[in-house]
Amino acid sequence: GMVLVTAALLDEKGAPSGQPARSPTPVGSRYTLPDLQPGRYRLSARLVGIAGGESREAETVEVEVRAGEKKTQDLRF
Repeated sequence: GMVLVTAALLDEKGAPSGQPARSPTPVGSRYTLPDLQPGRYRLSARLVGIAGGESREAETVEVEVRAGEKKTQDLRF
């Protein structure tokens, strides 16, 4: 299976703005979303390609990204 990680930039009201960044990643791997502009993001992940064609959503979290920062965030299914 694969994990599809999505980072949606949030506006000042907390609503998604612009095109979200997406990173398909093999299960059990680390994911990377390079070149995100500074701001607040809503991160989510979906496990796809599991038995029976099902998908499973991970928790959704909000994180702040600053210029030049590398951020690590675990998402639990």
